[in-house]
Amino acid sequence: MRTSRIVALALLVGTFFVAQGALVDLALGKPVRVRNDIGGVLRFWVVWALLTPFVLKALRRWPLDARPAYVPIVAHVSLAAILAPVHSIITLSVYPIASRLFGDLSLGEALRQNTKVPPLNRLKPGQLHKRIDNYLRDKGFDLGERPSPSTFDRFRRQFGATFGIR
Repeated sequence: MRTSRIVALALLVGTFFVAQGALVDLALGKPVRVRNDIGGVLRFWVVWALLTPFVLKALRRWPLDARPAYVPIVAHVSLAAILAPVHSIITLSVYPIASRLFGDLSLGEALRQNTKVPPLNRLKPGQLHKRIDNYLRDKGFDLGERPSPSTFDRFRRQFGATFGIR
């Protein structure tokens, strides 16, 4: 069987497991968290699919029915001992590296984001208060429930650096 077909089969199996987890959550009435539930499992399976050609090369080089029997077993166990940590390292580092390079937005947030409106960390203090005040007003908060400019400015000076706000 060709390598591309086996990689496609691994991706198909991965898609099945991703869908299974999402459907179980939906059946239990839980919300499906795209970033954690679907993104994490899909990342796991995509990395295994990308490592599959190495397993196939080892299988072709050391067939399991070869004689003496210990040679292919030692080769495959050695490869498994190498690929398992490599898989874990790649799977666990893909998202942090991508978020560092492209920002902390998930794909869904990036698609929903209005590119004409600058992100919160690029706004000046007055613009930031106005944006948050408008958001709270649109969500139905009364004037007494929204922070005044001075209260907001105090909070921004005290905690702004923690949240990446100037």
